[in-house]
This record gives sequence, C-alpha cells and structure tokens, in this order.
Amino acid sequence: MKIFIAFAALGLFIFSTPAITEAVELQSNETQIEVGGALISKGEAKSFLSADAHAKSGYELAITHALTDKLLVRYNLGSFRSEDKERLGRVAYSKTKLNDFNFIYKASDNFDIIAGYENNKFTFGQAVEPATKASFHFGFDIHKKLNDKTLLYAAYIKGRDSSLSNIGIKYDFTKNNMLSLSYAKRKINDVDLNINNFNIHTKADYTLSGLLLMYGMKI
Repeated sequence: MKIFIAFAALGLFIFSTPAITEAVELQSNETQIEVGGALISKGEAKSFLSADAHAKSGYELAITHALTDKLLVRYNLGSFRSEDKERLGRVAYSKTKLNDFNFIYKASDNFDIIAGYENNKFTFGQAVEPATKASFHFGFDIHKKLNDKTLLYAAYIKGRDSSLSNIGIKYDFTKNNMLSLSYAKRKINDVDLNINNFNIHTKADYTLSGLLLMYGMKI
C-alpha cells in the first residue's frame, strides 16, 4: 500500500511547465508585459519509483522593466494544474506555482547575463504535504536577429538543485506587440515528498518540459 500511495503522489507531484526566460528588447524605463500558456506540457519524476503526468491547464505571466539601457529586472509567475488522476477511488490533481525573479544584464547585442532567485511551490490533496523548492540561480541567454521582426533566442540557467534551458523564436507584429513560441525544460532535484499518513518521507528528482506560447506588449 505504501508503494502504491507513493506512486500516486509522484504521478501528481511532477506536473508543471517550466517558466521561460527570453531575450527582451527594451530601452531605459520601458516595460513589457507577457501572458500566455502551455500548448504541451509533461513531467517525469524519479525516486524509488518513477511516474509521469501531462498538463490540463496553465498560464504564465512575465513583467520586464528596463532600469537602464543595459540592466533589466524580470518577474515570471507560472500557475499550472495537472491532469486528473484517480487514486483509491478519488479524483485528485496537483497545482504548481513557479516564481522567478531575475536581473538581466545586456553584456552585448547578442549576449545577456542572468542572475536571480526562484521559488517553486507544489500543493496536493490532504494526503501529501505541500512542498517548496527555492534557490538562487545564474545563467545567460544568447539571441540572434534573423530580420527586423524575427529573433531567435536560447537560454540556460543553473541553481543549486535546479536548471532551466529553453530555445525559442520571437516575432514582432509591431514596435510594441510580439509573439513568442519556445520549448523549455526545467529540472528540480531533491524535492521533499512526504506522505505522513503512510509514513513515507523521501525525495524525488523532477524533469518538467513544455511548449509555451506568449503574447507580449510594451507599455
């Protein structure tokens, strides 16, 4: 029974979609707001058992402000819900909230340095204790303009027990409106998995991947 409950928890726990980090082109005191969601999302978990899950719904919000022409501050919020799982005759699901706060320094026209903090929160039903994983992280993004409206970008960020990589394309409809499509993968290791009613206390490693579509507007 303990093994079954642990497997059920893993099947809920792993769901999420990784928040993205993309190249943002802003001048001093400009702000960009982006909203979007997951087209495809999947999670995989490894502990003494393995499981996977797919997305049911989710959204992402990002706000970026240029403090100067070279220094930007960016906040990402992602909130996602797993597909329903029937466990012990009951339908259950997990909710995940991802918070990323980053400073972005534009080192050159094609290379940015990223430093920030992430806080990932997982909540479930009554049987499984909520879990939080937070850490500082550092990374970079590279980007290349294909023409006046289209930009390719890729990023990699590494924290103590986490990493994020993504690649995407951004298209500017107008000077102030854009659309981006990206594939991202986030790994989160050594996350607590506690099911007190069955005396299960262990840790799990998660790999979260997804395809995200975002609309952005400068204000």
